[in-house]
Amino acid sequence: MSEFLVRWCPALAVSATEIFCALAFVWEVRRGYMAVRIPLGAVLVFLANIALMLTEITGFPAYAGALVFRYTVVLLLVLLLADAGAFETVYLSIWSFCLSQFLPRMWVVLYTAAMNTEEVGWMAWLLCLLCAAFFLFPVYRLVVRPMSRNGVLHVGPRQTGSAVVILLLFGNLYLNEIAGNSVLPGDSGNMLLLCEFYCLTLLYLQNILFQKSAMRQELAMINRLWYQRKEQYELNQENISLINQKCHDLKYQVRALRDIQGGAERERYLDEIDGAIQIYESNFETGSQVLDTILTENSLRCRKENIQIHCVADGEEMEFMNAVDLYTILGNAVDNAVEAVRKFSDPAKRQIDLLIHRQQSFLVMNISNPCEEELHYKDNLPVTTKENNGYHGFGLKSIRHTVSRYGGFMTAGTQQGCFELIILIQLPKENIDR
Repeated sequence: MSEFLVRWCPALAVSATEIFCALAFVWEVRRGYMAVRIPLGAVLVFLANIALMLTEITGFPAYAGALVFRYTVVLLLVLLLADAGAFETVYLSIWSFCLSQFLPRMWVVLYTAAMNTEEVGWMAWLLCLLCAAFFLFPVYRLVVRPMSRNGVLHVGPRQTGSAVVILLLFGNLYLNEIAGNSVLPGDSGNMLLLCEFYCLTLLYLQNILFQKSAMRQELAMINRLWYQRKEQYELNQENISLINQKCHDLKYQVRALRDIQGGAERERYLDEIDGAIQIYESNFETGSQVLDTILTENSLRCRKENIQIHCVADGEEMEFMNAVDLYTILGNAVDNAVEAVRKFSDPAKRQIDLLIHRQQSFLVMNISNPCEEELHYKDNLPVTTKENNGYHGFGLKSIRHTVSRYGGFMTAGTQQGCFELIILIQLPKENIDR
């Protein structure tokens, strides 16, 4: 038994470390049936490490082949466990491979230096597994969690390509030391470990830089949409004001025509003209000019598609908000609701409820509409189902970003067959006191 542990414990420890590392990086995007996949992956990794130990590896080509084989095994392990795309799978496998190679080597260097021995017994390897599991917890919190939110991971070709370069640098350092072509001064083992740590640091910094770049692009898109909303609001205000003025004039012209004696045919035409005017005439008086503009500009479209908007709003409570910000919030919310209900063939489901009121010291905006499809969420927001998503999916992000500027927060979710968007914004002190 002791001979078995002495001979095979390194392979078991390395295999277990690779499993731990892979699980840490794929856990947020894991596949189903993990109770079956994890044992299969463990068998695959353990057999691969046993094969490497049984194979006589001498010379640079053999070491290089063994390193490539080991990475391939980790790649297959991640592919087995992770529900991710091609770039994401390669990226996660690079992280798993580099970390699973670094941790046992770091343990050997630290253990041999502390104990002043070159022998690493099976008890030491068992302790290595415990230390690796402990070390992976902060890695999971600092590296893995920020990568993926709500089971969605996006890694592009540039990020994967730069990670591949770091992987090649990682492997090249190790192979040069094995081949005796040391490019590192001093104790080669310690310096190699330090350089591998630098490679992992580069991977971490690269990941942070790409995350910040994605956040900047998203913020730029939200700002672009905000300015588009601003221009649209100003244009719609002008158009609605002009239409209302023309409709007002036409109403008096129609009344004047009715006073002129004529036949039934003329009455019919006059009724049609009057009905057309009613479509364009603004009948919304919520107390908020912004909300009146939004409802008026959607009235023609909703009437055409038989969509009913029920609005109960205390417009005076929204006066403290910038007009464009309010237009961004409510305009995006109503647009999303209209897009959702227009898919229903049943007219009874083409309903949108808009409730805006004051509750204690908060302004509450509640927009709800029927929803039958199962929604998937990322960052607590539903992910757009449109294939060509372009600007789609940024509406709710734009709402959340604008609401956060007022110190408020937003929640979105489905309940009893309805999608509900709830926005809470702290009222200014002067609004609370009045």
